[in-house]
Amino acid sequence: MRRNDISNISLGFYEKQFQIKGRNCSIILEDAQYGDYKGQKELLDKTIVDDMFKDIAKVLANSCTKYNDIPSVVSISHGNETKEIDVKKELYQVMEPDETIDEVILSDEVKKQIDIVLAAINNQKKLIEEWELSGFGLDNRALVLNFYGPPGTGKSKCARAIANKLNRKLIQVNYSELESKYVGETPKNITNVFREAKENDAVLVFDEADSFLSKRLTSITQAADYGVNITRSVMLMELERFEGIVVFTTNLIANYDTAFKRRILASIRFELPDVNARLKIWKLHLHKMPLKDISVEELAEKFEGISGADIKDIIYYAALIALQDNKEQVELLDFQKAYEYVVARYDVDNGEEK
Repeated sequence: MRRNDISNISLGFYEKQFQIKGRNCSIILEDAQYGDYKGQKELLDKTIVDDMFKDIAKVLANSCTKYNDIPSVVSISHGNETKEIDVKKELYQVMEPDETIDEVILSDEVKKQIDIVLAAINNQKKLIEEWELSGFGLDNRALVLNFYGPPGTGKSKCARAIANKLNRKLIQVNYSELESKYVGETPKNITNVFREAKENDAVLVFDEADSFLSKRLTSITQAADYGVNITRSVMLMELERFEGIVVFTTNLIANYDTAFKRRILASIRFELPDVNARLKIWKLHLHKMPLKDISVEELAEKFEGISGADIKDIIYYAALIALQDNKEQVELLDFQKAYEYVVARYDVDNGEEK
């Protein structure tokens, strides 16, 4: 293409995958130049950039040793500033979490795992410098936690409580919103979020992590597929150079990319609460609600298969139903109607959740 025929030059990510001595390596140019050419967005000097990538791959192949393995991601930048997007105001904010570990109703097993995680964080220096336990996900890289399980089981709340326990600020990001609101700018937004977390020494929480950490696409059929692979590569790159705490929450974990799984220090499953946990949750929210002919213990026994978030919604709707009928107390029938309303949200019709 001729330079004079190019318009609207912009900066963006460009990535290529290489197989180097049996290992996958992504080479990324963070501020590659793109231009509009005959209605299509084209990478400028693509041949030259590709040749540069090949030369880098050769250098890596000739430089790897037993103690200096092939990196999974190599990132290059000319130092140019790509288009800044203010995602902070709309999609995330630095906050002071107020939840405490004691306020999160968890099973005994999950509590034990959380305690181990906190011990690892609080004793990080001792583990590495005195006991020389490097290479266990605690040194010079992000400390990655993964919370998975059904919705409403306290994953995000627990992440906020951990930040509070560690006296750190928190940045919580819903990845699906981050991606859908700024299509094509997702990798840049991820970089910005990590930078913000580093500057504020904040715990970084990504909700709905399965939407971008699933297995890499090997058959690229459209631009969107290409963008997904770049997004994953940038996330892995940021995890490599971030030294703080990152928590991913997800309802699905089966398809996580192997490269990401290797970076997880602890993967903790959050289950639906059993009867004892349900009793604690009912008590937490019902301490002032007037009940008629029904005890909190009976409510915990009767309504099964629901999350803590479901219980909170049931209590709210039961109160509304009672008030609508001009009642001064909430009865079992009110809770029953509220329960049916809440669980109806999970009914499946034609393969879609309502």
